[in-house]
Amino acid sequence: MYGCNQPLRNVTNYPYLGNLVSVDGDHEPEVARRIGLAWNNFKKLDKYLIQPKFPLSLKKKICMQCIVPTMTYASETWIITKQLESKIRSAQMQMERKMLGMRWEEKRTNASIKEETKLPDVLQRIKSSKWSWAGHTARSLAK
Repeated sequence: MYGCNQPLRNVTNYPYLGNLVSVDGDHEPEVARRIGLAWNNFKKLDKYLIQPKFPLSLKKKICMQCIVPTMTYASETWIITKQLESKIRSAQMQMERKMLGMRWEEKRTNASIKEETKLPDVLQRIKSSKWSWAGHTARSLAK
């Protein structure tokens, strides 16, 4: 705890409202942290998500309510590069493969996996929320 006479220290990033804010505007650490948190949630729920006896519809609900929001929290503020898109898409596909009980060695296309799970694309959700946030900001400034 800092007292009144203590100097503040300079930092390059800091957590604020559950989001890692970076002074230089680099969102890669936050995206990596969000993906890691989503994987932590996935592992906590793996008794439901990777068991073959649970129906895919239940797995999808769990994923959409517990995993995707964790991965996309505060994503409206991210600058998404091709590299970050790749990381996000890769994490989602790995999770979907695990939900289907597949191993990496099984040669199935991402499109066939998406067709089976019918889960919405996380990147589309991020882009949609960015547009919603932009509209909200524009309306706030117009007042």
